[in-house]
Amino acid sequence: MGENLQQLWREWKWKIRERGQARLIECADAALAVLIANNSRTKKLCFLAGEKHLVIPSESETKFRNAVKKLGYSIALSG
Repeated sequence: MGENLQQLWREWKWKIRERGQARLIECADAALAVLIANNSRTKKLCFLAGEKHLVIPSESETKFRNAVKKLGYSIALSG
């Protein structure tokens, strides 16, 4: 590798890290995804990934499902 490429590698190699497993949830529409992502019960348990998808870290999944249920929604199982 050239010196410039080696320097670039040293600067970038720690900027991308694995943070564990998560579940990707698709909402019926973007408005619902935004509503859930910003609700006081769920906003610390998930985050938006695109327009109508939510990412829920594995360690937050049970709390997230319970919170969504309290909002009056259910999550259909895939398969």
